[in-house]
Amino acid sequence: MVINKKDFFSIVQSTISEKLLNQKQKDGFGYLLTKIERLDLDKRWAAYILATVWNDTLNSMQPVSEKGTLRHYNKYENLNGNIFFGDGYLYRGRGYVPLIWRDNYEKFGRIIGIDLLGEPDVVLKPEIAWKILIVGMTAGLFTGDNLLKYFNDVDSDWVEARKIINNSDDGEKIAEHAQKFFEAL
Repeated sequence: MVINKKDFFSIVQSTISEKLLNQKQKDGFGYLLTKIERLDLDKRWAAYILATVWNDTLNSMQPVSEKGTLRHYNKYENLNGNIFFGDGYLYRGRGYVPLIWRDNYEKFGRIIGIDLLGEPDVVLKPEIAWKILIVGMTAGLFTGDNLLKYFNDVDSDWVEARKIINNSDDGEKIAEHAQKFFEAL
């Protein structure tokens, strides 16, 4: 798929973004659009990926790190592979979508061939965040659901596709944005 970035930005600016896109947002979109073009993804998949990143990065289009105090993260000790004091904070959500829990850092690190347990902050690098995002959404590694389940020859289920990432929080809002991204692509 070849994407006309000028038209894309114009449509996104007029239909999705409430403010003028800043340079970091444009850079983030540019990076992701280049990755999407190289993979020649189904346009619905591409639109849904962009809407997911738009939502989960709070519109920054850059990998983000979950905010919170150490006390907040202490409640996640001994959950999902968090075994040491401080694991809740150390393996907090990072990336284009929040990669959380020691188990997930270990699993995705093994899959993409990087020591995410030893260096969890590398998830904030766009290249690493992209690898996690694309493998997670296409192979169903976040929840067991993948893009093909919701966007295939029979279906285009924009709302339920949120189950690829989690249990449908913001499903309607992301679906609305995804359909606008689809038009922009």
